[in-house]
Amino acid sequence: MRPVRPLMFILLFFAAVPALAQRKARSQPLPEVPLSEEQRINQRISAMLAALQIGDWTQLKSFYDDTVTAVSAFDQPVLQGWPALAAALSAQRQRIQSGQILRRNTFVRVHGDVAWTAYQWEFVGIVDGQPADLHGHTTLIWLREHGQWRIVHEHSSTALNGPGVGPTQPDIRP
Repeated sequence: MRPVRPLMFILLFFAAVPALAQRKARSQPLPEVPLSEEQRINQRISAMLAALQIGDWTQLKSFYDDTVTAVSAFDQPVLQGWPALAAALSAQRQRIQSGQILRRNTFVRVHGDVAWTAYQWEFVGIVDGQPADLHGHTTLIWLREHGQWRIVHEHSSTALNGPGVGPTQPDIRP
């Protein structure tokens, strides 16, 4: 039985070395993969929509230039400047009891320090106590200053042929 012990030790050693190497490898952070400018902007859109959904105005402001202009999906004048846009978004947000914005078919184009994006969206939620299912499109124009992409213009419109359009569609104008 004596010869079995060294053999067992050798087998245990060879089984333990890979396990220890895996443990050491897992403790090291994964290398950061550089993102393209298009990917960075796409991430910023996701973060901007998340801040909008939870009503985090400080975080939301970080995505917009102070001089932003916005064309709303609703019949109202062009909004000029962050304070006007923030007031309109806040008024809309106060009427929403719950909701989720789903984004799809995002297009991002970068040309130097200017970029434009377009995407389709769907808002599903409760507005003024009534179910809402709105569909639309948004175009954003971005300007890169000091390495940071900020929205300088936003244009949103509701789709005329999407579900929820018609007499049952709630009016969520501020």
